[in-house]
This record gives sequence, structure tokens and C-alpha cells, in this order.
Amino acid sequence: MISTVPYMFERTLADHENKGAVYEDGRYVSFGQLHTQVLATAKVLQDLGIESGDRIGICMSKSTDQAIAILAVM
Repeated sequence: MISTVPYMFERTLADHENKGAVYEDGRYVSFGQLHTQVLATAKVLQDLGIESGDRIGICMSKSTDQAIAILAVM
């Protein structure tokens, strides 16, 4: 089986939902919180007509929002 980033994220989420995933501005965002934001962002992309296989560019500073965008696009 091929381990993709989304697959590895889902496995980590299942085992560590309340653990810190991203640290920014003196606080942690848990895997569960990150997952909720990723799903919401992916839904917005789908509502805009983005489909599987479409190419999406991401140009932003390193941040929690960047991690969310990358996972949502995947």
C-alpha cells in the first residue's frame, strides 16, 4: 500500500485527535481542530467547482493556514 500524506494524516488523527499538530503564535492546533478546518476548506473548494485532478497553486507564508490549504487541496 502506498502511504500518501492524506492517508498518514488520517491515521495520525485516529490515534492522536487531541494532540498538537501545528504550533503557531504560542498555541497548538490539535489534529482534530486541523481536520475540521481542512474539511471546511475542501468543501469550499468543491463548492467553487474544483474537482479531483485539478491543479491548484498555493502561495502563502508558512502558517497553520498554509498547512490547512495544502491538506485541503490533497
